[in-house]
Formats: sequence, C-alpha cells, structure tokens
Amino acid sequence: MVADDDEQSVSQDRDGSTEKAEWEVFPTGEKYLRFKSCYGKYLMASNNPFLQGVKGKKVIQTELKPDLDGSVNWEPLRDGFQVGVVSKSAAVQMAEDAELDLVIVSPEAEPPVVKLMDYK
Repeated sequence: MVADDDEQSVSQDRDGSTEKAEWEVFPTGEKYLRFKSCYGKYLMASNNPFLQGVKGKKVIQTELKPDLDGSVNWEPLRDGFQVGVVSKSAAVQMAEDAELDLVIVSPEAEPPVVKLMDYK
C-alpha cells in the first residue's frame, strides 16, 4: 500500500521498498491501530467503492480531526488462516455485501477472530 503524492489517494504496489509504502503504526487503546503515511496523513476508510464491481471500500489519507467517527481506527481481525487488518465498518460492509452475519468467534483472541457465516 503506497501513499500517493497528492497526499489523499492510496494505491497498491508490490514494491514495498519505497518510502511511500512505509506507514507508522500507532496503537489506540487496547484494540485499535492507526496508520500514518510519510505525508503525516492517516489511513481512513471511506464510503466509496474501491473499484466498480469489486467488493471493498476505498481507503484514503486524511488529517486527524476530532470529528472523525473512528474511520481512522483499524482493528486487526483474523480471517481463516490469514491475518489482516480490517476496520470494523469494513468487516460489517463485507458481511452485508455477502448477505451473511459477522460472528465474533473468539473475542478474547488478539486480534479477535471473526467469521462471515449464515447464522440461522
């Protein structure tokens, strides 16, 4: 993930050696993380689609403002054998997009284990 020169956009790039691919990680409380770009902006989940026809929301760089609704806070979640960092809103959106329930399988694990499933 690379912070673009416009200081707003974020793009994907396999070359992780560039300074623009370095993100400072800040724990916030017990569960959440914030990611700060080389431009001093924070990674934020937006409500815009990543790509048309592809699940997922676009992420952007933003100034840290007191009125942000937690969209700069990211919660590490496990997905099967993969460990990824997903915001709560992204996890909820993934469940809604798949028309499944987001079930917390192991809330005490670090990070918490969640599963998308049809909980009927």
